[in-house]
Amino acid sequence: LVAAGLFIVFFYTSPPLKLNYRGLGETMLFLAFGPLIVVGIVYVLSGAFSWEALVVSLVPGIFTMNVGIVSNTFDVPDDIKSGKRTLPVRFGQAAAVRLMVVDSFIAYLAILLGAVFGLLPLWTLLTLLTIPLAWNAVQHASRYNEEKHYAPAMGRAIALSSLATLALTIAYALVLWL
Repeated sequence: LVAAGLFIVFFYTSPPLKLNYRGLGETMLFLAFGPLIVVGIVYVLSGAFSWEALVVSLVPGIFTMNVGIVSNTFDVPDDIKSGKRTLPVRFGQAAAVRLMVVDSFIAYLAILLGAVFGLLPLWTLLTLLTIPLAWNAVQHASRYNEEKHYAPAMGRAIALSSLATLALTIAYALVLWL
């Protein structure tokens, strides 16, 4: 697990792989901050794979990936000049914003279905309180042609990643305490 994390960190921008330059940066953010950490920690502590951990890992993974998507969406002209082939460069800025909508929906749907079907504690539904923040991040990111929307889009994407993960942490703390 440590080796996989070090691989991602080192080769995110370092040669010869330069993962972020090859359109894999956003995916690496998802893996590193989602399944690798959450599933990895549960596996190390329990010695077993956990579907619950995998479902929960979608939230920090997706929302951290969205931070990278927002940044890369606003950086398209500079990324083209520097030879980066990020998702927004490869598929367009509008497609990158649509990806944020779809992957955010997937994160929330995973929590909702996980709680409804008893895979996740009901307290994990606290994460749904961050939906307005997700929508606001998308609204600002969709205005990628206006530089003044960069800081609000990034701020909201970072806050969303932090608050959604905090909501999950609080949910599991409540399960332990109650």
